Amino acid sequence: MAYSTDNLGDRVHTYASPGIMSTGAYLVGARPFIVKALLDDGKVYKVEFPFVTRAITVINQDALNDDVLIAFANHGDAWDHHAITLANNRDSITMNVRTPSLYLKASGDVHIELFAEMTNIVSGRHDEWASSDQSRSGIDLNIAGATYPSAAATNDIIEQ
Repeated sequence: MAYSTDNLGDRVHTYASPGIMSTGAYLVGARPFIVKALLDDGKVYKVEFPFVTRAITVINQDALNDDVLIAFANHGDAWDHHAITLANNRDSITMNVRTPSLYLKASGDVHIELFAEMTNIVSGRHDEWASSDQSRSGIDLNIAGATYPSAAATNDIIEQ
């Protein structure tokens, strides 16, 4: 707990915003995040969440035999060794993970639905992870040559 002084000079209690290890942020009702999108064949898309997630559900709505890969980084090693594949038509996964972002890659033109339960922890409070941490922490925001959108575009799926 922190203290500050009001305009009369009296000490008042102030509370910091919750951090990544704040248990209460994961126990209270979550902020919803829902998006439907068409992923183009072979392209990589980054989903940036405005708040750290506590759970993410991805559904492959493709009626053909096209797959969707899900990863927490965008490099060859992630797609080859650290990605989950959702097979065609209504295959889904729910992950209880805390992350500020997620990557999607399709093997054909695929419609997906994504639902995330977000905490009240701002994404900027989540640490950045190196690709060597892929198995442990799953985040790689330091991709050479990549460009990321401004904070105003955090609710979009961005083609990489």
